[in-house]
Amino acid sequence: MRATGHLPSDACISQPRPGRLIVALQALDGHLAGAKPYDIGVAMFGHARVKRDWRVSDTHLYDHVRRAIKRGRELMEGGYRQFLR
Repeated sequence: MRATGHLPSDACISQPRPGRLIVALQALDGHLAGAKPYDIGVAMFGHARVKRDWRVSDTHLYDHVRRAIKRGRELMEGGYRQFLR
């Protein structure tokens, strides 16, 4: 890259990062067990951070948990097949 100033075409990963998948599956697991998003957030990010950031308007912790649950449900409902190609 430094020599040409361009990224090679194979440098971009089109699949989600493994960390995002782990978060999605953890959130889904809590959701299916009947946990509320707040409790899922505590399990994933710790009580101190959730207590501090959950209702603050300039943070997106609740949205992060909500999107993780949604992504987990999409994987459960067949989205995992994209990794089998």
